[in-house]
Order: sequence, then C-alpha cells, then structure tokens
Amino acid sequence: MRFDRTGDTLSAFHLVNYTGEKELIEIFRKYGEEGRARFIAEAIVRERKIKLIETTKELADIIEKTSYDQKSTLRIFQAIRIAVNDEFGSIETSLRQAVELLIS
Repeated sequence: MRFDRTGDTLSAFHLVNYTGEKELIEIFRKYGEEGRARFIAEAIVRERKIKLIETTKELADIIEKTSYDQKSTLRIFQAIRIAVNDEFGSIETSLRQAVELLIS
C-alpha cells in the first residue's frame, strides 16, 4: 500500500486523512471485517485533528494502541487497499464483461 499523495485517484493518504468517521467505519467493517472498526476510526479521526497521518507506521501505531487484537492492523490495511483500488468494482466489471462475452 502506498501513501502516495500524487495523482488523480483516491490514495490511502487521502482516505485515511480526509474520509469521514462513519465512512471509515463502513470501509473497515465491509472490507476488513474489523470488529473494532468504530474505535479505530474514532482514533484515526482524533489523531488526524492533531497531525495528518503521513506514514503507514503512524497508522499502524494508532491501530495497535486502539485494538487488543494483533490482526486488526492487517484487517485495516486490507480494507484500505480494497477501497483505494476499488477491487470489488473491478471484479464486478470483469464479471459483467465475461457474461457479455459468453452471451455474444
């Protein structure tokens, strides 16, 4: 995962630093199946009010301080990766194209 701040597409940096708390919770639950999504999202929002989260290490430290589950960090990073890359959208598009090819 890159925290690249360049380009026109959604970046992990932008998602972590500018996405609303409710949307972060939804992303963490939907794509990471994270049980402590609300607490982690709250901690991220609280920290970024003080200082933008600029590195993956800073984000990992926030998650580790917030969750007792050592796998939370992995689930949150997975959720961010899926959201930034629109992985489910890509799968949906590919499936539609495959069906169209089969029908034609």
